[in-house]
Amino acid sequence: MGDCDMVRLEHAVRFLQLRGGDVNGDFDGVPASQLAVFPGTTHFFGLARTSLVLDVVLGFLDAPAG
Repeated sequence: MGDCDMVRLEHAVRFLQLRGGDVNGDFDGVPASQLAVFPGTTHFFGLARTSLVLDVVLGFLDAPAG
């Protein structure tokens, strides 16, 4: 999501928590559920900045299952 998104950050964080994210990764390990917040962007920024989105999404998909 973007930090200037129409979706409120609190809602995205709550969804992350419901999916098992928002834990202390140093002690619990990095969860499968993650949240990316892109600075200075809106909900539809991905149409204009596809390389940034692609890099983050591929990094997530390529990460070893935890």
